[in-house]
Amino acid sequence: MKNNFRNIFINTTLCLLILLADTGLCIAAPITTGSNVIPLKTVLLKFIITMGAVLVSLVIVFFALITYKKYTINSVNEYKKKSLYGDNFNTPQTLDEAVAEFINKNKL
Repeated sequence: MKNNFRNIFINTTLCLLILLADTGLCIAAPITTGSNVIPLKTVLLKFIITMGAVLVSLVIVFFALITYKKYTINSVNEYKKKSLYGDNFNTPQTLDEAVAEFINKNKL
């Protein structure tokens, strides 16, 4: 299994190198300190804008979940009050109650 995985990995890597060799992706660009470098102010500004957008999205999702909870809490409470096939949502407190409930549920 390890040998098979290793062969597949090596073959895939070699195929990708051959396919990408002519596309220019394998050529390293020289490091320049000229006009191609983005100023730190611009990078920080873009980062702050991105984090602000994340914060706004977080607040929107938070309030959407609170609103969803407000409007669905009544239906959830009604569902919990309803008893399906005589089920009881309370857990038994003793071993005898647990055995009796198991027998009643499974009609043994």
